[in-house]
Formats: sequence, C-alpha cells, structure tokens
Amino acid sequence: MSMETKSYARLFMENYFELLKFTQQKIKEKLRQKQRSMAWLARELNLDPSNFAKKLKNYNIQDKMLAEICCILDENFFLHYYNYIENKINGKN
Repeated sequence: MSMETKSYARLFMENYFELLKFTQQKIKEKLRQKQRSMAWLARELNLDPSNFAKKLKNYNIQDKMLAEICCILDENFFLHYYNYIENKINGKN
C-alpha cells in the first residue's frame, strides 16, 4: 500500500462520522433543491420512513444505499467524499 493510500485510509477512519454527517447534509441540500422530503426518499428506496430516519440519525448509510440515493437524486455523493478528503489532506476545511 502506497503512502498516499495509507494517508487516505487513515484520514477516512479518523473522520468517519464527520464524513457521514457531511454526506447527510449534502443529501438534505439536494432534497431541498428538488423540493422533496426525506420520507419521499425513503419510499423511493422502498424503506419505511421512520426506519430510514433512524439509519441516517445513527450514521448508518451503507455503500449500496448511498449508490441508490445517488441514482435517485442524480448526484454523486461519493464524489463529495473524495473532495472532502482531498480538502482535509490539503489543509482546507
């Protein structure tokens, strides 16, 4: 594993909850732009809205679910992860 890869992995793990919170914020922003609710998104994912809300509150977004959210909202939230990590590595907030 290269030094750069180790840095990404270390940074990701150190900021895991911060990254999830950041992703939640971006999802909520996109929903506002589309004038949609979290309950609507839950139904699009075939989930009970209260169960979905619990997953988000507990920072329990799995990759598969995030990929589905990306497709539903036409937004690559994985790219936000990448940009967030790049900014942290480069000393930007």
